[in-house]
Amino acid sequence: DKESLYTKMLVNNTSLRNAERDIYEAHLDTKDAKANYSPDIDLTVSGTYMTEPIVGNITVSTDELLSSSGIPTSTGGYVTLFDGMDNTLYNASLTVTQPINTWGKINLAAKLYETVEGIQGMKKTDLERQLSAELSIRLYLLCYLDQISALISEAESYADELISIAEVSFKNGVI
Repeated sequence: DKESLYTKMLVNNTSLRNAERDIYEAHLDTKDAKANYSPDIDLTVSGTYMTEPIVGNITVSTDELLSSSGIPTSTGGYVTLFDGMDNTLYNASLTVTQPINTWGKINLAAKLYETVEGIQGMKKTDLERQLSAELSIRLYLLCYLDQISALISEAESYADELISIAEVSFKNGVI
């Protein structure tokens, strides 16, 4: 049955599988080109543990503070202005990049990849048609070879009959 042979040919043909893979890759390239219309968002987060923090405690003498305001005292105390950094330092950054003017490069790239995707689809369709034609030709060839084989068998039987007539005629003296 020609349809079952055609179906098996489509399933088992590596060229068709490669063509389908090429179509899929072209589709992904098209999606990637169209994604350039959207902004790129990059997020970076990092954490660092420091055994000795960069900035330690910041303390100021109370005598120094009071003397700068014009009050002479001698208390000998200290005021902590900053307790110092923790041992863990966190850093985060978010970058959003949106192309504003690309002089048509994004549009051209998207159209180019869409065209390539269409070409890959046509290539697969062309390959399917070619394989279908080859299958039809081979089936017709097989049919004609069967007919030729039948004709050769018939010719052999006629030749055998002619040889037997010739042998009988030779024995009877006719030839």
